[in-house]
Amino acid sequence: MPDELGMDITRKAIKVIDDDKPRAYRDFIAVPTGGGAVHLIPNLWDREDQNNLVRRLCMDETGHRLASSIVDSFDYLLSGAITQKEAIRRLKLMREAHRDFTGYVA
Repeated sequence: MPDELGMDITRKAIKVIDDDKPRAYRDFIAVPTGGGAVHLIPNLWDREDQNNLVRRLCMDETGHRLASSIVDSFDYLLSGAITQKEAIRRLKLMREAHRDFTGYVA
């Protein structure tokens, strides 16, 4: 049975594409970046949540899937598949969503 981090990730990402706005979940923020693409970033609310998320990412299969999706999002931004200008645009969207949902301003 899928938990919050399991097969449910795909269903939630599709909902974000349909809504075309970032959406925060317990462990991640899904950010639509256009053209049907959704990038995932960790959702770290406080120190206890950070420790729990790190434990979940390392200890179970569903955590591994989420970690893989987050790494894949950043790997795509660094690849040559999109232009640097497009990568920067997407990073700005991700930073804005992170700031909006966590209140963290660098």
